Amino acid sequence: MKHVFRSLWCLSMPAGFVFSALAADQTWEGQISDSLCGSSHDQMIAIKYPDLQTSSGAPGHECTLACVKGGSQYVFVMKRKIYEIANQNLDALRAYAGNTVQLTGKKPGDKITVSKIASSAEK
Repeated sequence: MKHVFRSLWCLSMPAGFVFSALAADQTWEGQISDSLCGSSHDQMIAIKYPDLQTSSGAPGHECTLACVKGGSQYVFVMKRKIYEIANQNLDALRAYAGNTVQLTGKKPGDKITVSKIASSAEK
């Protein structure tokens, strides 16, 4: 009986490591965007917000904020793949909208729960 319990314990150890790795925060580099524009703001800026092209020099930032204000959701774009962000009310999303960032959080599927956002320049 002792050997059965020892064998079960040994078999459960790798599963424990896998689950703890899934629960740990990870960090990725990508862009904070919106669900309407995704990986490119060019078309939306040209059509709907042409005045942003000559504004403060940050059209991606302003376009993302305008689209979110219009009902779009913040998303994270990494290598042309778009991930939904679970916690939309995070203040850092607004601050880093349209920028390339280091995003830290949990990603159990295609939806990320963000715990921290930092500028890629701040690495």
